[in-house]
Amino acid sequence: LPDAVVSLHSPRVLHGSAAAQQLQQQLQALGGDFKSLVLPQPSDYSLASLDGAGGVRFAAGPTCYIDVPGADLTRIQQHGPLPAALCAGLVHVAFAVAASEPVMLLGPTCFKSKLVALWAELMGQHEDVVRVHLSPGE
Repeated sequence: LPDAVVSLHSPRVLHGSAAAQQLQQQLQALGGDFKSLVLPQPSDYSLASLDGAGGVRFAAGPTCYIDVPGADLTRIQQHGPLPAALCAGLVHVAFAVAASEPVMLLGPTCFKSKLVALWAELMGQHEDVVRVHLSPGE
């Protein structure tokens, strides 16, 4: 259960922020398996191909992961190594999709379009993506 909570709640707070510290303290206060819970660090996020079975393991540390059948890392290899923030974003999307949770991407210009494009490529759906960019006043 702690891994499920981390996978769904850690994306809602900025790593190292006061909100992240508060979330970690609140979860640890629950006691039991939550007492030693630590939110993932940026370097804890990873993507790995599943040998033999096919698919990709999206991980936020050694024990918090989701295996996504049908995903294929070879589809995005031409992009080279992913920056840590983009890798973390893909892991968060995988957790949300696996839990049937909506994904809302907002904020200033960064990698939102790239994140959606990479997710679509991983899932073999890149031809189904329609990009619409809206700016204030349009």
